[in-house]
Amino acid sequence: MRKTITSAATWIIVLANVLFYLLTLAVPAPILIEGFNGLLLGAAVAIVISWTPAALGAVRDGAGDGGQQLNLAIWATWTAIMVQRLWAIAYRWVGAPSWMMSSYMNAFVIYTVLVAGILYLTAAGTADGRVPIRNWTTVLVSVAAGALVAGVMIGKFILGAHPPA
Repeated sequence: MRKTITSAATWIIVLANVLFYLLTLAVPAPILIEGFNGLLLGAAVAIVISWTPAALGAVRDGAGDGGQQLNLAIWATWTAIMVQRLWAIAYRWVGAPSWMMSSYMNAFVIYTVLVAGILYLTAAGTADGRVPIRNWTTVLVSVAAGALVAGVMIGKFILGAHPPA
């Protein structure tokens, strides 16, 4: 526990959250959203560029071990975040048209993060292309739980109660 308390990464997270709270006391939410959208887009672009060589190496080498899977997962997640931020900025820029909210682009971003999430879940202990059974069990349980939530939401949507735009 002592290491956690003195960890620089722990303090960065804690201080960042305190700073966010303080910002909410002085800055309206729409301004924070616009500002953080831009900052997150900048970070996402830098991360995608930084991780592209590792992701390409993983693809070239067959992504047969957990580290290579994580390289792909990190790259895919941040590419999806980058696309999502670009889409969100464009959405707000052009006046928030409803067609953009219901676009396949949003589903694609969610799907990409889902696929990356499966790579995260299967990475631990994966070697020589073999994923441990416990990892597949975790994937199965998480997908089943997610499918339950998705089924409820789709059922609600089909019955006419549209989700908020």
